[in-house]
Amino acid sequence: PAAAGVDSANRLLWRAHRRRLDFESMRDSLLLVAGRLDTRMGGPSVDVAGDAGNRRRTVYGFVDRQELPGLFRSFDFPSPDQSIGRRPETTVPQQALFAMNSSFVVAQARAVARTADGSAGPERIASLYSRVYQRLPKDRERGDGLAFIKALDREGSRQDFGPWEQYAQVLLLTNEFFFVD
Repeated sequence: PAAAGVDSANRLLWRAHRRRLDFESMRDSLLLVAGRLDTRMGGPSVDVAGDAGNRRRTVYGFVDRQELPGLFRSFDFPSPDQSIGRRPETTVPQQALFAMNSSFVVAQARAVARTADGSAGPERIASLYSRVYQRLPKDRERGDGLAFIKALDREGSRQDFGPWEQYAQVLLLTNEFFFVD
């Protein structure tokens, strides 16, 4: 608080600026939180854009210089044909649509929801917050989560993607998950 009072604009660089995760870090973070990240080192490159079931770290992703996948371009992937000192940062609708509709993200949400299977309502929400955000939920967040689950239970959510899986996806789609403070 004292430093923020003296230099709220951070001109003296007393703290790191908030930044969005790049595609590689975002994908690896989703896999890690879901408990599915393959941390083996080395080996051949893999298709991370076309194979939603792929669990390898994104650094091992195959990059075709002639046919760069649209997914990579949506997330400001640098051109593999030239050296770039700093990657541009854009926010486009395709990024949010990927996070909401991708079979890869849905699979990670399912896996995250399964990590907290044994607990009841408030405890399960606390378990999910701890897993995704590395913190416990505030009282209001816990209440909002319970209301979300109850509303989905009342209206009868899809059988293949239940209320807890949908709630896990909601947690994964937040700025708190996609940004580093």
